[in-house]
Amino acid sequence: MVSLTSRQHVCGGQQTLKSVVYREFLRKAMIPILFIEVALIVFYFISVNYVTDKTVDVMSEMAKHSLINLSDVETRYINNKLKYIKYRTHMFHEEYETGVVTSLDSFVTDTLPTDLPWGSGAVILGSDGGVLGTSYDFQMLVDASVMGDHGADTSMLHAKHDFLKGNIPMGRVLQSLIAGNLPFQEFQLLGERYFVTQSLIKASDWQLIILTNMKSIYAPVYAQTAESQNLGFLVVLLVANFYLLFFVYLVGTARKFAARITQPIAKMSEFISHINQQKIKDEPIAYVKIKELDNLIDLNVEIQKAKQKYITTNAEIICKNKMLKRLAVTDQLTQAFNRLKLDEVLAYEIVRARRDKNPLSIVLLDIDHFKNVNDTYGHQAGDAVLVTMTRIIDESIRRTDILGRWGGEEFLLILPNTNLKNTAIQAEKLRRLVESKQFDRVGKVTISLGVSSCVGDCSERSLVERADKALYTAKEMGRNCVFTEEAAMPAKLGLVTPFEKQAIKYK
Repeated sequence: MVSLTSRQHVCGGQQTLKSVVYREFLRKAMIPILFIEVALIVFYFISVNYVTDKTVDVMSEMAKHSLINLSDVETRYINNKLKYIKYRTHMFHEEYETGVVTSLDSFVTDTLPTDLPWGSGAVILGSDGGVLGTSYDFQMLVDASVMGDHGADTSMLHAKHDFLKGNIPMGRVLQSLIAGNLPFQEFQLLGERYFVTQSLIKASDWQLIILTNMKSIYAPVYAQTAESQNLGFLVVLLVANFYLLFFVYLVGTARKFAARITQPIAKMSEFISHINQQKIKDEPIAYVKIKELDNLIDLNVEIQKAKQKYITTNAEIICKNKMLKRLAVTDQLTQAFNRLKLDEVLAYEIVRARRDKNPLSIVLLDIDHFKNVNDTYGHQAGDAVLVTMTRIIDESIRRTDILGRWGGEEFLLILPNTNLKNTAIQAEKLRRLVESKQFDRVGKVTISLGVSSCVGDCSERSLVERADKALYTAKEMGRNCVFTEEAAMPAKLGLVTPFEKQAIKYK
């Protein structure tokens, strides 16, 4: 069993049901919601980035194809227009070879593609790589690339536009493109991604080059992505505020829920405690109107009823066991100890006498002519004599002496710490007391007594045999007398008559 101190220590570390329900309710409610919200936010941002990447890839491919097709269309347009001029005038080549620049500039200006999609710029290069004409957008793109190169002299027009002879980064890219006769190329320059196409104008061996900054293609997508991300951050802020408000709301709800759960249980526990401390009939059943808990209350009531029934039955069993125990060692008629109990007590007293080296004496007495009493007055009268005799003897002996019915009309007295002489004196007093009494219907009744004693080492059998022999001698001496086992001087209390052993008869 747990000690009270350790029990108090354990209880001190325990939690209340209300606090457990409160915390578990919050944990079970808030953690899944938080997880779902975080998962949705992460999914949102991942989705935005994924859609952006996919859109950029798709738009990049679409833009590249469009630019290639656009380059082909513009090249065919310039080529056809150039053929038409040659056919109509037959003068364009002569003017060009003689350096008629005005007609060439006018032609290039009229045929150079402008307002291309995504802010693309176009340039027409002559067969020798010289610049015949550039669009404004192309100049802006080239200026941006040249300005980013710290090794170029941006104040010189030749350095800015003589791509095949200059050493600017854009020139090196275009030189590589033309030298490799590549229809298109994607490259990165000064942190920017570019896409360039070239097409040959067959009528004059000119090159049409279209340059596009890929950022202008992705700009709407990135702008939309930025708006989506800003919207996502706003959603995160709103979700955080919602979670905080929901947490405040849930705290109150959790307290009410915990109270709703624990109050009936507390009420039930209080009721059970009451019915455990008093009778069930004195305590009205206090139901909490929850089926399972009310069933527990009913079950506890039944248990208490069974417990009370058990206590009552157990008390009856204890009482009957005591009665049976008493009957097992008690003579039913006289209510004195029976032979079984006398054997047990005598064995115990002999062991104690040996251990303490104290004297132990017994008196075996018999009612004289008891058969005549039964024959003359009937067995009921004889039983009455036995009962009265037991009462007389029991009232005359010491509290430490033991009286029992040895059998029939014989009784045995056990006198601890008493020697043979004093036992003989007590036996004589008892004989005289019985002789002086009047028994109902019977009148005078006498008894004969045999006394034996044991000092030191002796056995129960020898002690009883010696007392029985002394009793037999007393009866032979004429009854109504006391006879001891001692062969020496008899007790000086009355008339002395010799018979094998010393016999004492008191009148």
